[in-house]
Amino acid sequence: MVAVLKDWNSLHSTVLEDARLANGNAHLEAPEVPKWIAEGARLDIAGELCEALSDLEDKPREKFNALLADLCQHGEDIPQRKAMEMLDMLRSTLTDHCVAQAQDFVERELP
Repeated sequence: MVAVLKDWNSLHSTVLEDARLANGNAHLEAPEVPKWIAEGARLDIAGELCEALSDLEDKPREKFNALLADLCQHGEDIPQRKAMEMLDMLRSTLTDHCVAQAQDFVERELP
């Protein structure tokens, strides 16, 4: 039996093709982020997260700092609401960071 490859294109080429159809706007979903990072070969996912967190400013940074302080002070007794808030913030920050990278990529590659 012959295996059929479903993913002939890299995620980078898929993003580029999608952007051609969407007036040059890059788009990534959170589940695509690990593949985007792996194909980019810049940093690993933890390194990209560190870079993304370092870019946080103003209220989002203050909020994240407060959540980390709560985690340090209360450990496993942190309220589930705050733990989920932190996880959501980590995910959205990393996704936004990768979408910005994808947009830069699209702008470099599209005529």
